[in-house]
Amino acid sequence: MAEIVLGVMDFIALIIGFIALVVLIVIIAIEYHYWRRRRELKRIIVRGGSH
Repeated sequence: MAEIVLGVMDFIALIIGFIALVVLIVIIAIEYHYWRRRRELKRIIVRGGSH
């Protein structure tokens, strides 16, 4: 019985860890996307101003 409970706890911990990892990757991807977009936008504005 104890082994089953431990297995369930390990499984829950694994799921929580996996979800946390996925969320972290998604946040990093969104941040990187916005940062790159902002940088390109700034470059376009600079080019437009100099032109």
